[in-house]
Amino acid sequence: MTAKKGDKSHTLLFDAGPDEDIFEKNVQRLKLPMTEIGAIVLSHWHRDHSGGLLSAIRLASKRRSGGDNVVVALPPDKPAFRGIMFDQPISLEADPTTDEINSAGGKTVMLDETLTVLNDTFLISGEIPRQTDYEGGIPGGVRYDPAKDEWIKDELIMEERFVMCKLKDKGLVIFTGCSHAGLINIARHAKTIDDSPVGHRRRLSPRRCVT
Repeated sequence: MTAKKGDKSHTLLFDAGPDEDIFEKNVQRLKLPMTEIGAIVLSHWHRDHSGGLLSAIRLASKRRSGGDNVVVALPPDKPAFRGIMFDQPISLEADPTTDEINSAGGKTVMLDETLTVLNDTFLISGEIPRQTDYEGGIPGGVRYDPAKDEWIKDELIMEERFVMCKLKDKGLVIFTGCSHAGLINIARHAKTIDDSPVGHRRRLSPRRCVT
C-alpha cells in the first residue's frame, strides 16, 4: 500500500502470502516496485501470511538506496507451530525465524505496542482488545508447546495486528489480515486510537480495488 504525505510517497507491504514462488510471480505480474517499500508488516503468525516473507525482504532489499536493511515489523509471541484440531492436530508449516528474516536483509522490530512508521504515515496497532461475545477467533485453533510437548488451545490469535492510515478530509482506512480478532473489535480499537470516521470500500469495482 502506498500513501502520500506532503510531497512524499511512502510504501508499506502488509503480509506476504503463503509461498515465496507465488509471491515472486505476483510481483512480476503486477509489476510491483518492491525497492520502494519502506517497511514490511506481518499481521500474525500464520504461514499463509508469512510464507512469502523472506522473498519479499530480499526483493525489497535489492538495490535498496542507502544500504539500510528494510524494517520488518513482527507481532510478538511467535509459536513453534500452529494448526487446527480435528480428531488430531493438523499442523501448518512453521513461520520463518527471526534469524532467517534478518539474514534475508530485514531489520526486525517487535510489535509490542502501537507505533507509527514511515514518517507517521501508517499506524500499526498493538494488541486488539476482545470485547464482543460473538467474535471468537478461529475454531479449533491450536499451537504446539515444545516445553510441554503438546498442542494447546489457541483460537483467539491474540498477537494479530492491523495497519491503519488517516485520509485527509475522509477518515480512517483500516487494513486487516485474517481479522481473527473480529472486524467489530478491530474497528472499536481503531476508534480508541483516532475517533475519525472509518471508511469502507464495498461499493468499489474489483478493478478499482486492485488498482
